[in-house]
Amino acid sequence: MEQASLNTAREAAHRLVGAEHGRRRAEAEKVEALCDLAAAYDLDDEELFLEVLIDQHIQVGGTGTPLVSEMVSLEIAGLLKIPVAHAAAELSAALDLKYRHPRLYEAVINLEIEVDRAQMMTTRCRDLHPMLLDEITAVWLARQDRLSWGQAKKLVDKLVVQADPELAAKKERVAREDRGVWLWGLNEGVMNLTGALDVLDAKFLDARLSEMAGLIAPQFPRLTKAQRRAKAIGVLANPAYALALLQEAAQPELLTDDAIAFMAKLLDGVPREFYQPTTAQNVGSTAPSEGDEPVGGACVPVDPDGDQWQLTEPDLHRRGVGTPPPAHHHGRAGDLPRRLVHPDGTPCSGLLSCSHEPVDEADASAPGEDSAPTPGDCCMGEGCSDPDVPRSRRFDPHECAGHHCGTIQVPVTKLRPTLGIAVHIHADALGQLGPAARVEKAGTITTALLAELLGEGNGYNIRVQPVIDLANLEPADNYVPSKRLRCGMVLAFPNEPFPFSQRDSVGLDLDHTVPYQPGRPGQTRVGNLAPLTRRVHRAKTAGYWVMHQPEPGRIEWRSPLGYRYDVTPFGTERCHPVHYNPNHDNGAGSMPATPPPRLVSGAA
Repeated sequence: MEQASLNTAREAAHRLVGAEHGRRRAEAEKVEALCDLAAAYDLDDEELFLEVLIDQHIQVGGTGTPLVSEMVSLEIAGLLKIPVAHAAAELSAALDLKYRHPRLYEAVINLEIEVDRAQMMTTRCRDLHPMLLDEITAVWLARQDRLSWGQAKKLVDKLVVQADPELAAKKERVAREDRGVWLWGLNEGVMNLTGALDVLDAKFLDARLSEMAGLIAPQFPRLTKAQRRAKAIGVLANPAYALALLQEAAQPELLTDDAIAFMAKLLDGVPREFYQPTTAQNVGSTAPSEGDEPVGGACVPVDPDGDQWQLTEPDLHRRGVGTPPPAHHHGRAGDLPRRLVHPDGTPCSGLLSCSHEPVDEADASAPGEDSAPTPGDCCMGEGCSDPDVPRSRRFDPHECAGHHCGTIQVPVTKLRPTLGIAVHIHADALGQLGPAARVEKAGTITTALLAELLGEGNGYNIRVQPVIDLANLEPADNYVPSKRLRCGMVLAFPNEPFPFSQRDSVGLDLDHTVPYQPGRPGQTRVGNLAPLTRRVHRAKTAGYWVMHQPEPGRIEWRSPLGYRYDVTPFGTERCHPVHYNPNHDNGAGSMPATPPPRLVSGAA
C-alpha cells in the first residue's frame, strides 16, 4: 500500500474507532438518562377529584425495580420519537439493567460492554429471582467478551436453566401459551409474517409450503422457490383452491391419443395369451377348435390377477358415450370413474386450467370418453383458464384421489374468505389514476403493483365506493358519534393522533377535543373529535397533556415537561419546548406564554 493511501486508511480507522467509542458512550448515557427521568417524573394530581384520572405508579421493570409514573412513557415516546409501547420497553430494559444487574450496569457506564449486548443478557434473565442474578452476571460478564453474539446468548440461556430448572420448564409452558401468528410492517409492497408455532406444526407447515410451492410452479414459472413458498401462504388461505391443487397432483394424467398409439405398438407382436382375458373353458387347455361351444353357452371371465384390472387390447379402442366398459373390468361395471368433458366431447384439461360450469356428460356431442354419463361432472365453455372451477373427475380405482379425497361442487372463488379492506386511489380531473394506492391497515403501494396483485387473485370481488367528504359530514348533537361520522374520523386519522403513535385508529375511543357539554348542539363533529387510546385519553382529561385541534385533521399537544408536538396524518413534528426562547426576549421569535409544567415541586 502506498504511503498516502496508508495514511488515509489509518486516519479513517482512527475516526471509526472514535465513532464507535462515541456510540457506546451515547447509548450508556441514554440508559442513565432514562433511569434518572423515570425517578424524577412525578405529576401533581392533588387537584384531581376523580380517582381514575390520578397518575398511578407502576412497575414497568422486573422484580426489584422501583415504581414509576405510568405517564412517563408518554413523555419518553415524544422525546425519542417512538411509539408509547416502544418507549415503555426501553424504560423497562434500562431499569432492569441498573437495578437488577448493578455489576453489568457499571460495566456499561465504563464502556466495557455495549448496551445492546448487556440488555440481551438482562432480558433473558427477566424472570429470575434477584438473589440469583449476581452470580450469573459475574460468570457471564467474565466470559462474554471472547464469544460471538450467538455464543453469548447460548451461554446465558445455559446459566439461566442451571440456576432455576423449574422456572425454565415453566417458561416453556408459557411460551406455548403465547403461540400466535402476526402480520405487520408493509415495506415496498410486501408485509412481514411472523409467528410462534408448536415444533411439529411448524415442521408440517414447512413441508406443506414446499409441496404447494412445487404445485404452483407452472403458474409462476419465473418465481424462485422461496418466492413460491410465500405465494403458497396465500394459496393455503383459500382452502378449496389448495385442495384442488393437491387433488390435481394426486391423480394420474389422461391417456392421450399419442399414448394410446404408443401402447398399442408395445403390444404389437406380443402373444395374445399374455394380455387377453382367459375363459373358464380354455384355462389349462389348448385353444378350442371351430364348432366347439363354451360351457354353459357363454365364456365366463376369470381374473387370474386376483380381481385386479389389467390393460388389454379392448382398452386401447375408443367407445361412445354411454357404452359400458368391457366385461373383464371385474368389480367395476356400473361403478365407473367420473371425469369432465367439454360439450364437443373433448376431454377437459382439469380443474386448474378450465373455465366451465358443470353439465351432464350425456349432452356431449362427440364420443371418446371412457366413462358413463354422470350429472354435474362435465363442463362447457371455450378453452380452460379458470383455476377456481371444481374438479370432479376420478381415476383412482377407489373413486378417490388418495389422501386428498373430497369433491368441491362450487367455484373456488366463492369459498375465499371475505376481507373488508379499503384501498384508497386518487384520480385527477381527467380520470387518470395516481401512482400510489393506500391499503388500509397496511400502507402505500404503487397502482401498478395493485393491478398485478388483483390479476393474480383469480376473481376478487371489488366494490367501488365514493370518498367521504369530511367537510360535509353533518355534526351530531349526541355524545356518541354516528357510524358515518366515526368512519369519517378514521379516514381523517388513520392512526392515533398522538406524537409518533402507530396505533390503528379503528376501534379507539373518539374523544371530544373541547369537552362535551350536554344541551349544546353540534359538539360531536369533525374538528372536535380525535381517536385516542385510554391512557392518552386519561392524560388529556386530567390535564397532564394539553390538546388543541386548530383545524380538522391537525392536533397540537403540550407535554407535562413543556414539549410541543404538531400531529397530522402525515406525521409528527416536534416544536420548541414552551420554556425555550431562542431570542431570550418577547419579540416575534419568542414562543407564546403558557402555563408551567404540572410537576411536583422539586422534580426535574
